[in-house]
Amino acid sequence: MVWSFRNGIIKRNLYWITYIIIIQYIGGQVMGRFMSIRVITILFFVFSIALSVAAEINTEKYGIEFPKTKFIASESATQSASYSYPVMHPSAGELKEWYAEYLSQVPAESLSASATITSDGEQEVSLLNYLEYIPNERDQEQCGNCWVWASTGAIEITHSIHNNIYDRLSVQYFNSRYNNGGKSPFNPASFACNGGTPIKFSDFYNAIGKYGGNKMVIPWSNKNAEFKDGNATQQTSVNADTIVTDPHYSMNHMTTKRIVTLDNPQSMAISNIKNMIDNGKAVYLGIYLPDQGAWNAFNEFWATGDEEISYFQMDQFAGRSYSTGGGGHGVLVTGYKDDGTEGYWQCLNSYGTTTGRPNGLFYINMYMDYSASYLLGTNTYPITWWYTIDVTYTGEEPEPDPVDPIVLISDFSVSPSIGYPPLTVHFTDLSEGDPNSWKWDFGDGAGSAMRNPNHTYAQPGEFTVSLTVGKSGYTGLSTQKDAVKVKIPYVKISPFKNDDGGFYPLPTDPDGDGRFEDIDGNGWLEFNDPLVLLKNMEYAMTNEPVLQFDFDRSGFIGYGDVVALQKMV
Repeated sequence: MVWSFRNGIIKRNLYWITYIIIIQYIGGQVMGRFMSIRVITILFFVFSIALSVAAEINTEKYGIEFPKTKFIASESATQSASYSYPVMHPSAGELKEWYAEYLSQVPAESLSASATITSDGEQEVSLLNYLEYIPNERDQEQCGNCWVWASTGAIEITHSIHNNIYDRLSVQYFNSRYNNGGKSPFNPASFACNGGTPIKFSDFYNAIGKYGGNKMVIPWSNKNAEFKDGNATQQTSVNADTIVTDPHYSMNHMTTKRIVTLDNPQSMAISNIKNMIDNGKAVYLGIYLPDQGAWNAFNEFWATGDEEISYFQMDQFAGRSYSTGGGGHGVLVTGYKDDGTEGYWQCLNSYGTTTGRPNGLFYINMYMDYSASYLLGTNTYPITWWYTIDVTYTGEEPEPDPVDPIVLISDFSVSPSIGYPPLTVHFTDLSEGDPNSWKWDFGDGAGSAMRNPNHTYAQPGEFTVSLTVGKSGYTGLSTQKDAVKVKIPYVKISPFKNDDGGFYPLPTDPDGDGRFEDIDGNGWLEFNDPLVLLKNMEYAMTNEPVLQFDFDRSGFIGYGDVVALQKMV
């Protein structure tokens, strides 16, 4: 049983340390005062019992109890945000992109393993003893980089199990280097605190170059490697070149895989997730809830719940429509307990601790609908996304910085970057290091292997473009968020009614993006515009074209657009 191995070592070492200390030090003092060996033996026996109890307490620290009750959020919490925690808020385009990436991942293969069976005939596994963390320091604060915390935790557990090295790994190293921490030549929207996926996490660590992870992970204890970006939302507060990278742990490769759960029997989905944990692989769980009310319920659960008393039912929000306030959060599934009819996944969060959550844990019901989904326009997206991260390390001890014979820095330009469909864009490779292979992702499902390709965008939207360059087994990756903006074509619109029974002038588009923010037609966006839209909501839903007034990107005109427009003022 891999999860009890470490505690066994600790306990045996404590006994020997106790014996040496007493015999060599205390024994010498006692013998100096003419006390007998019997006294020494008694002291050793008592002290050993105390250490044994302490070791048992450490073992049981992460024991799993069945939560007693399903958490029911208060009506007031679902209506207003009583508690606030950071959530990733991908746009409709980003959500579509992330989900397509998720489905494209290689399914995780089934591995041979068996779970621990308790005396009550229950299956119980926890990998938390393989994770070095201080609960109240595992706190992303206001930074939306939950995906980095959960992914880093997964490779920390792999490091402990495969290499017998228990070391906290740096989250800050990722934040500071990924897309240059949101600084030039990248924009703040590409900063790690603005969201991402474990797929992007793996791509970063595999990438070689100025903005890549260079296939090495950094101990938290290195200078400037502890997490400092808790209050950073637009760009990192720690320049990458100030983080000391020696010592570090080198890796061969990192791969993200999808655990098969969608459109499968519940028993198969559960078995596939268990199989990863039984083999010592922590699981990344992406939670995507459709609206603010759902997140209010989860936030109240986190803030007021107890680790071992209440559990959360993830599929209770199925069938809703994605709207303002909807978003995602990444957590680390580190264990489970199951008796065949009742079971729960043990989840480690990155929201620090609360009174009822001293270890930063919560539980969700294992027996749920793993295909539960919500609507976004005509598309459906699942509430839970399940991943595992495979990483192989090259050594068991920290190594000095390698001298890479090839350094590739991926970079590119786009022209034009904005226009109406169909928009043909020319991409120019500006990479350093003389790459000889190119892999473009144009953000709309298309790509190219040419060095300087052209691509035509047929639909409106904001498209994130990435370029991976390669040479002799080395790669470099760069991503430009919203690099291409295809504007909405102008169509006939109608003026809105005013309070006098007449009509305002025709709405205008002050920023030229194809959406008509100037509702009252006075030439600029100001506080009266969301108010006019609110008063004319039924009129707008009936008479106005959707794309021109869909400010929250929901696919329809609704009250969420009033909120989105108010935020623009």
